[in-house]
Amino acid sequence: MNATNSALLSVFAVIGLGLVLGRVSIKGFSLGTSGVIFVGILAGQFGFSVPKELGTGGIVLFVYCLGIGAGPSFLQVLRRRGQDLFGLAILMLLAAVMTAWLVAVLLN
Repeated sequence: MNATNSALLSVFAVIGLGLVLGRVSIKGFSLGTSGVIFVGILAGQFGFSVPKELGTGGIVLFVYCLGIGAGPSFLQVLRRRGQDLFGLAILMLLAAVMTAWLVAVLLN
């Protein structure tokens, strides 16, 4: 088996295990397609790697799958809770800026 086949086999193993993990539900919570990312991170910690092009393609497919899953309800949620979510985003940004400023002051 050459390196390309090995990398492709690793990618499909990560995707398969991630989808299985994503289907596991604990008290109504499941990871869904995000399970693939978590399994990918874990595989990377154990030294598995893939060529850069294959990794980029995997990220593109992951984002595409998230978009397909979230797309139908995205505009509805934005209409209903858009102002709340915008306020939360601003609050998070302010918290990050204040934390960075505080760390900079404390550490000179």
